[in-house]
Amino acid sequence: IISEFMESNPREFLSISSSLLLEDDVDYVILRAALTFIVKILTPSTRITLSEIKEMLYIDSFIEEREKIKSAVVRGIMFNDQVIRQQSARCVDLLLQMEQRSWYSVLNSLFQLTISQNYSFEAH
Repeated sequence: IISEFMESNPREFLSISSSLLLEDDVDYVILRAALTFIVKILTPSTRITLSEIKEMLYIDSFIEEREKIKSAVVRGIMFNDQVIRQQSARCVDLLLQMEQRSWYSVLNSLFQLTISQNYSFEAH
């Protein structure tokens, strides 16, 4: 059922999964699953190219949701859980491939994260 929903409405599935990452006190197992789904949707395959994924995400009616996805995956990098951080980093990589030059602000945020003392050493 989950695979069917993910394939039939990937934008909504990305939105729901991203919302979970932005919530506090969500079990790490659920966060890992949400990120697994996000990675699956954003990853090109023989069935869908990176350009087709980009077309799906870059429609005017999805701007707000796309920003939520970015915020969610950047937040994921700050978790203590290594799997969550790795999956979040993969999502950032995939989004950077799609957006290329328009992610300067996110790169600046990532830089600030690396030098910040507000997060665990693991998050760096």
